[in-house]
Amino acid sequence: MKKLLVLIFPLIVFISNSQNTATDGDWKQRYVKLKNTSEAELMIRHGDMDNLGFGWPHNFSPFSGKLTGPHHFPWQRDSLDAMGFDMIMVASSYNAATSNLHFNHDSYCKEKKNLLAKYGRCVFEIKMKQEPEPAMKMNKISLQLYVDDFQSTMTGAYFKVYINKKRAQFMEATINNLKQNGHTGRLITFNVPATFFDEFNKTELSLNIDDSTTASGDGFAIDFVKILFNPSSLPHGKAHLKLRDSHSHKPLHNAVVMVLGNGKSAVADVHGNVLLDSIPAGDAMLQISADGYPVANVALEIYQDHTRSEIILVSKTDPKKTHVQILMSHTGHAGHNNAAPINIPKHSGGKTPSANGNLNLLNIGGKK
Repeated sequence: MKKLLVLIFPLIVFISNSQNTATDGDWKQRYVKLKNTSEAELMIRHGDMDNLGFGWPHNFSPFSGKLTGPHHFPWQRDSLDAMGFDMIMVASSYNAATSNLHFNHDSYCKEKKNLLAKYGRCVFEIKMKQEPEPAMKMNKISLQLYVDDFQSTMTGAYFKVYINKKRAQFMEATINNLKQNGHTGRLITFNVPATFFDEFNKTELSLNIDDSTTASGDGFAIDFVKILFNPSSLPHGKAHLKLRDSHSHKPLHNAVVMVLGNGKSAVADVHGNVLLDSIPAGDAMLQISADGYPVANVALEIYQDHTRSEIILVSKTDPKKTHVQILMSHTGHAGHNNAAPINIPKHSGGKTPSANGNLNLLNIGGKK
């Protein structure tokens, strides 16, 4: 499709879906298999990399750890995409009447009625045919998902994850602690337990994410799934944390911080300092354990080639009150802009609310 270029102020330029990189191949392709990349011995990607069809900001990498900006909804899904990719899905247990009385619900839930009318269901098991390498010795597998609008912490939903119908609990803590309000996308990365290696070595891999029990309302979307067999190097950052009691602000020495889904952990020193390095860029879920304190989970955004420096206030009475102090700084490349990029929807016909609420026009690249 020919591009339409209209100047705006301020100018925000978007790229079309025509990128081709050594680590991911052609971003337009819905299935890519690459051997011996700089990231892994084998890479298999399912789903095109196009931010749900909205496109990416200029020079934006979905592996940088940064959020995409908000986009409009609903949007028209591409019929060539496999069911479950690039489309809104809604927790199957969502009940509007019950949710309105007892739970919050997000705006994607409005689509449940339309999904049921069109497809007879509102959440889909993503079925992915692939060509594994059975002779390859599996030492490690990393699984990456680019996800949109999960917000269980606000809606009260609880998602269960199944891979080839086998419960994948190693993914659930991260997914159920995401805070993606505002229809924003973010990368999440998991180390796959050895007990799941055989599933990833099959010619068909299925992924099912659903809340079938709580009746609370949470909708979501998935842009792509990327599997790295025997990964060597992924975009990553660091976290320098100071753990403090939320009441006394005294340091918590010997507290243990673990990156869920990753297995990396570190122990706080006498000053409550913890340094975690080589954390995959994207949303990281930290589990904090300290003597006399309930175990708490805290989400932290990790940016590629940057160090996240934060104070975490740990509650002695309520793990839900453990939180990152509202004061953050990042160090990394000089002159790097740490603000999340503003993403302008390609599906919008070229229009989106700007920072001041006005509609802007942009350079649009047609999908496929």
